[in-house]
Amino acid sequence: MVFAISACGGPDRTIDGGACQNDPRFCPPDDSGMGGGDGGTCIVMGTEAGNCSDGIDNDCDGDTDSGDADCGGTCPGFAIENTLALCTDGLDNDCNGTKDNGPRPGMDPNCEPFSCTPGTEPGPDLAETLHRPGQCYDPSWVETVPGGPGTLSYAEIMAGTTPWHCCEIGNPINCFDSTMGFGFATDGYESTGFFQGGAFMVESNRVLARYESASNNAVLTFAADGASAGYVQTIDSVTREYTCL
Repeated sequence: MVFAISACGGPDRTIDGGACQNDPRFCPPDDSGMGGGDGGTCIVMGTEAGNCSDGIDNDCDGDTDSGDADCGGTCPGFAIENTLALCTDGLDNDCNGTKDNGPRPGMDPNCEPFSCTPGTEPGPDLAETLHRPGQCYDPSWVETVPGGPGTLSYAEIMAGTTPWHCCEIGNPINCFDSTMGFGFATDGYESTGFFQGGAFMVESNRVLARYESASNNAVLTFAADGASAGYVQTIDSVTREYTCL
């Protein structure tokens, strides 16, 4: 058999497995078409038709097996969606019927860590549903130290054992006490706050939120000094505002 060498342009979306794992000549092309990267050049071995399950891009068009049009494919089929680039390109790169990083349903499970609301663990979980509409997970503030008299970060404040005393604004006899809690995330997933016995999602601007519906939700916003917080709670469409110290 005579092999023809062909420079293959296109995105570098190499699967480091199958034939590519054993011989880099069989990897998908790199993004320059000039060699280098994972794939470099690839070897034209005929059409994909008739070779639709060998794990090789036989015709060097960047599509492999079931993802190649020669095999009836309608998606690229040449990369597991596990990078930010692949999770935001609008393509079902691995032909598994799902694509990109959200929203659910339709998100590729491999893209979950790149989602706006990845949840606390792989796969669907309750945390993904408790963010306020349009809000994303944002932990940028939790390990900063507020500008007040203390030296603890917000995460350490939340993990403290002293209960917070919260009283309704305009109705100071309506008060309650509650401790907080804080759980750090595993890589790629969400840290979680706890208040009044429930899980709260970490959002931007010092906010912990728990959104079950428009008629049942709660938002706690820390003051800039970390010494107090505003708490807005809606139960059965009745909203009350509290100051917590």
